Amino acid sequence: MSKAPLLLLVVCGLALSGCYSFEMSRIGRRVGQDIERQTGADVGGGISMSVGPVSLATVQLGAWAFAPESSKIPRQIGRHVASVKFSSRPIRGGFDGRLIEKPAYLDRYERGGWHPFVTVRDSSAAVWIMLRERGRNQEITNLLAIVAAEDNLMLTKVSGNLSSMIREAIALGTDGAFLGDALSQAGLIEDEAPDDSLDAAP
Repeated sequence: MSKAPLLLLVVCGLALSGCYSFEMSRIGRRVGQDIERQTGADVGGGISMSVGPVSLATVQLGAWAFAPESSKIPRQIGRHVASVKFSSRPIRGGFDGRLIEKPAYLDRYERGGWHPFVTVRDSSAAVWIMLRERGRNQEITNLLAIVAAEDNLMLTKVSGNLSSMIREAIALGTDGAFLGDALSQAGLIEDEAPDDSLDAAP
């Protein structure tokens, strides 16, 4: 099979296996209302989709078929992801991320066991990232990211074995020391024990 029909097959598989996400549509609408109330900007309607295991497997297959070597690390990390939900909405008019307080709708997620991980606000963007941990070892199972920029509101929810994904990303060196330091300071991963033998006398 030539690459063109295979690419079409991958795209069709991704489209057919994805579905509308009521959850992300609801969050996007509520967050958009907060932005409009606080900044005077206009947040339009957009798309809200959910991509499950079939779609993700299709993407993995397509990446392996077209770029087996260059996609090896992303595929290795991505295998820990079970589903991805997202919503994208246009923002029109004046925007200043410093004026936007934490969206009130996120209080529901905090009551459900989510906790804030990163909050960033400046004139050009406002970002909130929340995590949920489950199980005896408090493994990270869900991540919710809300990014409001000058012309777009993007919401993404990722589910899966995210602790393993993060550890593997660090082990593969995909984000350098910064990611490891940030997660260590947040208490999400353990620091490696120092190797005292390096300083020991021969």
